[in-house]
Amino acid sequence: MFERESLFHMLANKEWDSIAKTMYLNSNLIGSDPVFAQAIRLFESEFFVETDSLPPIEKKKVYEYPGLVIELKQHAFSKSFVEKFIDSKLSLLKDTESDSLLSYASQHQDRPLAVKILKEIQEKTPEVLADARRQNVSIKATTTNSESQKTTKLFKSRQEQFFFEAVRDVFPTYHPYPNVAVSCVIDYSGIRDSLSAESREYFFKAIIDCVVFDSIKGYEPKFFIELDSHHHDNERAAKNDRMKDEIFNASNVKLIRIRAYDRSEATVGGFKKLIYEVMRGL
Repeated sequence: MFERESLFHMLANKEWDSIAKTMYLNSNLIGSDPVFAQAIRLFESEFFVETDSLPPIEKKKVYEYPGLVIELKQHAFSKSFVEKFIDSKLSLLKDTESDSLLSYASQHQDRPLAVKILKEIQEKTPEVLADARRQNVSIKATTTNSESQKTTKLFKSRQEQFFFEAVRDVFPTYHPYPNVAVSCVIDYSGIRDSLSAESREYFFKAIIDCVVFDSIKGYEPKFFIELDSHHHDNERAAKNDRMKDEIFNASNVKLIRIRAYDRSEATVGGFKKLIYEVMRGL
């Protein structure tokens, strides 16, 4: 039961969280009880003066019940107080990197600061904002910092890029993919016993330069194409090529090797001509 004496005591001692809690638990008296009206006026005039310098942990504590009273939307506080409170709490949640910042900002998009914070979240971690907008879906991403990204291009040379673009042009109704792991498209269990020990180990390291898939048949691999160059002439590369050939022979799958000896052929157009010639001979 509400006791006026206890509220006067809280006011005298500036117990802001207790005052707000009393307001919240006796919200039915808001707007009708004169003592409440006096408490609200004093609360608004003193709250920020007394709490702005508090450490973040204490500040979060005293913000809890005023926030709940505001969420009741019973107009206990003036509009100017509510707007200042929301902005102050947004800043507090942002400064403390609180997990509830996104939710709170989303609830108060009528405030420019909330809109600004949501925009910053969208630009920095869009997957977090997307996650908050979906139900029964989890979206996560690793964290990043201001340092440069440590990535590498898909193709190691312009020749590799031209080759892939040529394959893509030659097979417009299929789906070519570059740098496909052999283990993704060849059944290891079906050929294991036919391979040497070295080839079995190499199987899980081997990459095919380009695999052409038929999407209509569930992305069944149709053609396997390798780009050969002078880099394949050294002893290590030649050994890998022999093991790859062993794998494809055991699989009863044709591996097509294309090599442009003339630099004029190492273009998209040049590779297209070579691929067409090979395909006509199959």
